[in-house]
Amino acid sequence: MGEKSKGPFYTVKGDTIERTRRHCPQCGPGVWLARHKDRQACGKCGYTEKGAAGAAPEAGKPKGKPGKGKDKAKGGA
Repeated sequence: MGEKSKGPFYTVKGDTIERTRRHCPQCGPGVWLARHKDRQACGKCGYTEKGAAGAAPEAGKPKGKPGKGKDKAKGGA
């Protein structure tokens, strides 16, 4: 029969099912990483991996909420 698609998260090949996306390593199974042009990110905890979505990206750190805990650039005169 060939290859069948089971939504965006699984592909059926013969008798096997393959995941097309990764789970978030911090949240665990059931929470998928969203694919972006230059990164993969978790919408629940903010975990981000930089690199191409199809390639093996390098691990990133969880990002904080905007405007909280970030150092402001110090201007020089």
